[in-house]
Amino acid sequence: MTNLDVVQRLAAAMEVGDLDARDVLLDEDVIQSFPQSGEQFRGRQNLRAIIENYPDGAPAASEVRVVEDDERWALSPRYTVVAVRGSGDHFTMVARIRYPNADEWYAITFVELRDGRIVKLTDYFGQPFDAPEWRAPYREEPA
Repeated sequence: MTNLDVVQRLAAAMEVGDLDARDVLLDEDVIQSFPQSGEQFRGRQNLRAIIENYPDGAPAASEVRVVEDDERWALSPRYTVVAVRGSGDHFTMVARIRYPNADEWYAITFVELRDGRIVKLTDYFGQPFDAPEWRAPYREEPA
């Protein structure tokens, strides 16, 4: 299995909320960091506990336009992976998440691998926002 395969399996497991499938891809001492809150977590068990103990339940379905070679829409039970990019030992995963309170967020996850296992996840989160009208003359639709 290539590193790309590992990250794609991570994305698929997260979309359906399959923590067992996710856990086999993670190194025992995997580190997950949330730089925006200054938090760091170590170990598969702690990463799993964060999801299992999320207040009001895990993130729910989110519909999003996926732009790659063609336009399509995706819907997943947990969150929607919009893109996976990278090579070697470093990949980036972009997802759109709907939380139990109906807030929607984007998550950018930097994934680091060593010897075919995920050893580090660094996550950044941001809410979608409306484009300001003053930029309209300069923008185009995403490809």
